[in-house]
Amino acid sequence: MGYSTALYAVDLDKLKAAVGSGDARLIRRLLPAGKAKGGKKGKKAILRVLLNNQSELFLNREPVSFEGLMAELSRPKWKGSYLFFHETDGRRTGRWRKEDSLLWAILNGLPSHDFLDYQCCFTLKELYRGAEADDEISVAEAAADLVEGAVSRPRFAYQYGYGVERLCAVLGTRLTAIEGKGGMLKALKLDTPLSRERSPVPLPKSREDFPGIGYLTAAEVKREVDRLGAMDLSFPTDELIEADRKELLRSLQKAAKKQVGVVAFYY
Repeated sequence: MGYSTALYAVDLDKLKAAVGSGDARLIRRLLPAGKAKGGKKGKKAILRVLLNNQSELFLNREPVSFEGLMAELSRPKWKGSYLFFHETDGRRTGRWRKEDSLLWAILNGLPSHDFLDYQCCFTLKELYRGAEADDEISVAEAAADLVEGAVSRPRFAYQYGYGVERLCAVLGTRLTAIEGKGGMLKALKLDTPLSRERSPVPLPKSREDFPGIGYLTAAEVKREVDRLGAMDLSFPTDELIEADRKELLRSLQKAAKKQVGVVAFYY
């Protein structure tokens, strides 16, 4: 699948204070409506979305247009179900090019961000695996675990990284997603400190490589805005990289205006 770095503007003090706080109101915001923390999920529908190299979309192995996909995913009957999502490797043309983000288009097109639990799959085998989804902790549940200060399912340690992203989405504001492989914002060749992997909150040590996580404090955001603002961000050999460089600066400027930090997630 295509790699990208999602950026969130968030008050890091509030984020750190949330982890281990046991805040019941925040836990209710994190979990899908009607889902009790720690309860059994039971049998829930699994929706599988595939984007191939020809920019063709498939829902549960059937070809579908983006409009048809969103109409189906938004049906009330699927609320609280699981969405497994996979993009095949390769550069695309057409509607879902390198700079587009299908997953974010899907999430932003749903009635709410917690309408479906979702999981990014890194292989076709994972997308179509036979295991039941209720064997695995969801992103929303991992985020709720972090608020409770407990890792209930260490077997799925990587989900807690995505749980931090979920927390940032609820406590902060999503700024943008910037495409590019090779590491967090490495394709921009800006040597930004935001490319350095570190988590603003403690995570399970056995967590796998994805998502990569980095952050800047509010003071670091201001310094990076000043540094990038004084640079020539043009990139004559690749107009997409040039556009992404400018998008990064604009995003950091938004966070600086709010006087908050930025957390990045690469996957």
